[in-house]
Amino acid sequence: MNPELSPYSFPMTWRTPSALKWLIVKHSRLQGTLITLEREAQALQEKIDAQRTRIADVKGKLTAIEQTLELHEIKIDVSDIAPVIPQTNPSTYRHGEMTRRIYEALKISDDWTRTACIVELASGITRESTEAAAYDEVRRMFRRRLRALFASGKVERQLKSGSKDGSQNQSLWRLPRT
Repeated sequence: MNPELSPYSFPMTWRTPSALKWLIVKHSRLQGTLITLEREAQALQEKIDAQRTRIADVKGKLTAIEQTLELHEIKIDVSDIAPVIPQTNPSTYRHGEMTRRIYEALKISDDWTRTACIVELASGITRESTEAAAYDEVRRMFRRRLRALFASGKVERQLKSGSKDGSQNQSLWRLPRT
């Protein structure tokens, strides 16, 4: 009987050295990263191709309009026409949503309320929970809307002057009393 095939002996196993295991794992992860990057590159290439198609379409339409302008009896130099760049920043709130949230916040508070409190009640954003720049932008949006509502008589405004510690003036807001 062959001693290597004896049922009483254990098969010999090789222990993988740690450096080799590290290389194998590193290779495996890099292969996965490569596959992910190739998928992303393919998706980006498709977007680039779609964008190039849109560019060609717009250029074709622009050329057609320029040719039509040349046919008009009043001559216009197309190089004098300034381009209007469309707005690319998406709205934070849908149309009318900010106003509805402001009204709800003012109904909840039911008295003179600071702008910061309205921002917190309407959006859930506080200076402590958000980056300073993002909070300032949201607060500025709410202040602009509150001022427009004040100008149209939809809300009342009370200017609270700064205290002795040098703080700035604050606007207090509420719904008109009927």
